Amino acid sequence: MPAIGHNGAPLGDGWIARHRSVREHWLVGHGIYVKPADPSRKRCLSQGEAWEDLLMECRYADGFVENGGRKMRIERGSVVGAVSWLAHRWNWTPQTVRTFLDKLEGDGMIMRHVPGASENNKHIGKVSTIISVCNYDKYQNPDFEDQQLKQQTNNKSAANEQQTSNNIYKEEQGNKGTKEQEEKTPLPPAGEAREARAAVNRKAAHAAFSKWQEFSRSIGLRVPRDSTYEVFGKKLAARLFEHAADPRGLDEMMAVFDLALVNIGSSKFLRGMTTNFRADLKFLCQRESFAKIINGDYGNGAHIDAPADDPDDSEHDRQLELIRQQREQERADHDRN
Repeated sequence: MPAIGHNGAPLGDGWIARHRSVREHWLVGHGIYVKPADPSRKRCLSQGEAWEDLLMECRYADGFVENGGRKMRIERGSVVGAVSWLAHRWNWTPQTVRTFLDKLEGDGMIMRHVPGASENNKHIGKVSTIISVCNYDKYQNPDFEDQQLKQQTNNKSAANEQQTSNNIYKEEQGNKGTKEQEEKTPLPPAGEAREARAAVNRKAAHAAFSKWQEFSRSIGLRVPRDSTYEVFGKKLAARLFEHAADPRGLDEMMAVFDLALVNIGSSKFLRGMTTNFRADLKFLCQRESFAKIINGDYGNGAHIDAPADDPDDSEHDRQLELIRQQREQERADHDRN
């Protein structure tokens, strides 16, 4: 299958690394076939082949690509992934592609964002979604592969030089050398950064989930059971990450969630006061719904009195005010353009 240059250059050669265990993966393992959108075409990718194709299309280094007629930076491990392009490429229907990407994101395998999107995360113009593969540096690290190759070569040379030595001694020394080499090989900085990012996301998701349980119970919304965290945790972290201000740490992510709770608490619609609909955690974790909640598109405002200020919450209130001001400025900039 020819590449069309989403990485900013032809992708006819090179390689990627894959772990053997992927063959049994519930989502991208072997033998998970998809009904073709066009049966007359000769090929239709399985889910495992589609995942492999995404990995192969990702940029192997930071760089720039053209997206919707605009030059923009794209990081290593990311790809411009319009649903229409993927659907044609894989011979899937657009809805099948969307469902597949939602599952990948829900399982913490990818993250998506739309550069320059509007407040409700809808596209502006023809800009396509950027898909970033999580843990890309951990599994696609050329330094690690080079180290393995050098280690194998050194071990082979050492074995040839010691042919006349005691075989048991050779084996013990070879294993010792291998262990020492592995212990001295540090993880790549990019990989450490990815792990640190994942740890922050997990903390934010746990804290937000607990807050939602308390909040929903206090205002009469459906309270999720503890067991549902496994279903919603990663999606919740993805929404907070998308809307948090730089450097997107735990405080910034929780400030976004606090703003969401404030807006839900002051919306008659989301609280079920105007219709039978009431917001729940599933609704909150949906990308478009969360963006609208943060933007205040569900009628939040002066029609419900806000709770009295707590003197101990001054820093919290300051962060919420900064977020509100940032959103207002972005809307004003968008209206001027």
